[in-house]
Amino acid sequence: METYEIIYIISLLVLVVTFSVFIVVSIYNYNKGGVKKYNLFSNFLYELNGFRRYNKLSYTYFGALILVLVLMIFPYFIFFLKQRGDLAYRILILIFSVVSSASIFALFFVKISTYKVHLAFDCLLSSSNICLLLTHALFIGMGEKAGFIFSNKTFSVLALILGVIFVLVELCLMLNPSYKKWFKMMSVNNDAQSRPKYCYLSVLECGSMFVYFSTFILLTIALFA
Repeated sequence: METYEIIYIISLLVLVVTFSVFIVVSIYNYNKGGVKKYNLFSNFLYELNGFRRYNKLSYTYFGALILVLVLMIFPYFIFFLKQRGDLAYRILILIFSVVSSASIFALFFVKISTYKVHLAFDCLLSSSNICLLLTHALFIGMGEKAGFIFSNKTFSVLALILGVIFVLVELCLMLNPSYKKWFKMMSVNNDAQSRPKYCYLSVLECGSMFVYFSTFILLTIALFA
């Protein structure tokens, strides 16, 4: 195994552990201090960020999120440097990964009270995910024409199938029928008690974040297959 492959695997493991610990600790602190339990279907990412809420831990939260941001981009940076495929595809994949990662980072800080800004980052994350997945699919699908060769074509088919599934999931999040009920979202503000049971914007936000993390499956296949 090459050195860069070992670094890639370690960075992914550190990302998974760091982000998981951050989410678990943040949800625990939120549930401990609030009347209502944190719910992925009605709460927002910024509500998990204890920055300024817990003064003693503010910089710990901020530092953890900075580390997560770097780790979300780093595997794609390795892919950009070490993958032998067409430079244009590698650049696009890196750019879209940076945009998606930065959007997730921003959503941990931008409150729903600044509604338009918050919505802009949600839209940016969703659209960037779609572009990232489509670029992955195009890159893998073109194969040798893009300077990309799979040692096993089974992995090529698997990557394309997974890419299509992830795109469909993201599209379902973006085109959810409850989109027409935006008036409910407008009254969200910072009051968790007044929110609908299923808040479309919360579902879009958390769902899109998990879709981005799913792209690492495609990245790993592309790098090792």
